Amino acid sequence: MLAQIQFQQYHVTKVDFKYNPFYEGEDSLIPYFDYTVEPRTEGHLWVTLNLTVGDASLKDSSIFVSASLAGLFELLSDETDDSGLSNDVTRYKANFIAILYPYLRSLVSDITSKGTLSPLILPTMNVVAYIDAQEKSRSELTKNGQND
Repeated sequence: MLAQIQFQQYHVTKVDFKYNPFYEGEDSLIPYFDYTVEPRTEGHLWVTLNLTVGDASLKDSSIFVSASLAGLFELLSDETDDSGLSNDVTRYKANFIAILYPYLRSLVSDITSKGTLSPLILPTMNVVAYIDAQEKSRSELTKNGQND
C-alpha cells in the first residue's frame, strides 16, 4: 500500500547560533517550536519547522539557537472536496513534523558542536502531544484575546 504522503526534500532556511563561553550562570534551555503549512501546487505543500532555544542577548543563557527548515511534501490522497488540502493537512500534520524533526535535531547538534564544550542535543518529541498542547495554547490565547 502506497503512503498517503511523500516526503520529497527539505532545505535549511535559517540558522542563527550564538555562544558565550564566559557566561557564568546556570543554563536552563527550553526549546520553543512552531510550524507553518503552506499549500503550493495541487497536492504539494511546504511545511516549515522553527526552533528557538536560549537567550538572543546571551544575558540569561550561554547559548542561543534559532533555526528553521522547510520540507516539501506531496499528498497522494484521492479525497477531494471544496476545502482543498485542509482535511489532509490536518490529518497528517503530526506526520509532517515527525518527519522533519530529526533533521532539525541533527542540525542543532551539528551547529552547536562547533566551538562549545558539548553539543546541544534536543530531546525526542511526542509530536501528537506537542500539537495538542500548542493548539490548546493557541485557542486559549484566541479566547482571551476576544474577551479583552
